[in-house]
Amino acid sequence: MNNSDNDYTIRCSRCGEEIKSSARYCMKCGNLNSDHPENKNMIPYIKDNQEGYSIGEGKFIKNGNNSSKSNVTIGSNTGSKKVCFIFNMITYFAVVLITFLICFLSVGDIVKIINTPFPFLLSIYSITFLYCYSFELLFMKMNERWWASLIPLYNNLIFSRGLFKKTLLGILFFIPGVNFFFSIYALYVLAKKFKITPLFTILLTFIAIPYLGLSSRLFDDKNYVDGREQTLEKEYKFRKTFMSLMLFLFLIGILLGAYGNMDTVENILSNADSYIYVYASNSYVNKIKKGIEEEKITCEGQFDSNNGVYYFYTNELSSEVYVPLQTFRDELSAYVRVDIFDGDTKYYITITDGKKGFKETLIEDVTVDSIVSYSNLGYKYEDGNKCIVN
Repeated sequence: MNNSDNDYTIRCSRCGEEIKSSARYCMKCGNLNSDHPENKNMIPYIKDNQEGYSIGEGKFIKNGNNSSKSNVTIGSNTGSKKVCFIFNMITYFAVVLITFLICFLSVGDIVKIINTPFPFLLSIYSITFLYCYSFELLFMKMNERWWASLIPLYNNLIFSRGLFKKTLLGILFFIPGVNFFFSIYALYVLAKKFKITPLFTILLTFIAIPYLGLSSRLFDDKNYVDGREQTLEKEYKFRKTFMSLMLFLFLIGILLGAYGNMDTVENILSNADSYIYVYASNSYVNKIKKGIEEEKITCEGQFDSNNGVYYFYTNELSSEVYVPLQTFRDELSAYVRVDIFDGDTKYYITITDGKKGFKETLIEDVTVDSIVSYSNLGYKYEDGNKCIVN
């Protein structure tokens, strides 16, 4: 935005206000224009710890320990941050509204809508759009178009251009085997550019991306601002509004979904306990199978790997195999009947804790639905004999 050959518009490195290049200081905050020739001799006297670009609530735009070293410049390729924000908000509410109408028409009652998938979809939409918005902001911090982050495959090439200054290097993201190691390297470089611990971006990528996009961290000490927008304080208010709204709606969706689907929640909690029986049954049978295969069993009678009926019994199953949360529940007892005929082996298990369980069920048929009220183990050897795994 040139006014003349010798005078053009720049931004104050402290508050972001537009000032003339010929101005000695910012009329808004009094910050010296370091590019002005008459101020060159005064720069060494400015305190090293002078804070940089001030934003809301006492926070600062900074990168590393010395915020005064950040380079505030007009973004030549970012696109409008305001347009990006508005696009995300409109798209989000359009998707939510369409989903709401579909769910509402399916039940015909606005109160009953909490019994539909809508509350949980609201939570999923909120987290998804928050992540997408933060990824768009990350691209703009690299001075790349925000909308490029939304285009599959193309976004990898643009990400590579912003990170490595080489677009074609992004092809490595598409090569099987190579893409895994290249992705780790890219996350490592990304962390270095933002001056954070690489392990954070590599191990907690799903948290690191929103953090880098939404926080005041700068990419490579450069702070790109849109020439059409006034100050970064407004931009951060947009970000805070969007993030707060998405997190709020996420929690609302979870709470409404749980309240409207209490039967489902109770069923899940009930089945969670039932899975203990299924898990313990499979673990015990697998131990016996391994013992037979490795010939590490001892029986009261002779063991024939081709024919016979054999019993393995325990009244302390948690000592035989690992049983989750066994400390907080009654001990499990079980016996396994192993039927071997002409080398064909079948395993039947009976299990109970004195309250629930099931009787002599083929291990392949054991499911959560197998669990019934069952208190008496009631095992007997019949024509088989008792064995143990050494």
